[in-house]
Amino acid sequence: MWSWMRRTFNPQPASHPSREWYSGEEFVELLRSGEIKLELPDYPKPMEPPWKACPDIPRHSIGWRMGGGDGYAIAFGEWISSLSDEEFAEYVSENPEPGEWSGYYEMLKEQVRAKKS
Repeated sequence: MWSWMRRTFNPQPASHPSREWYSGEEFVELLRSGEIKLELPDYPKPMEPPWKACPDIPRHSIGWRMGGGDGYAIAFGEWISSLSDEEFAEYVSENPEPGEWSGYYEMLKEQVRAKKS
């Protein structure tokens, strides 16, 4: 989990005092509450699966959390969770997981289920 998050990357809501740093726990809580939102690039839809978009980053690399792939991973998760079950199944059939990524789509489905609960 993040130990800090710099204010310049995350716009602050008017109801919060302006400060330069938030702890990881504060930042996550503000994200969950919807009081702040991450501004992500507008990637073209449909999005490429992560292994095609960032082929140099292995599945379990820290690069998906703190490196060049973090923004893409977040945007991809948000986008794919917006698909209907039929759209999701079609996307998965058109973009099969390579060996190292086996189980990735199932993990995403579980995360979406957990969010809806």
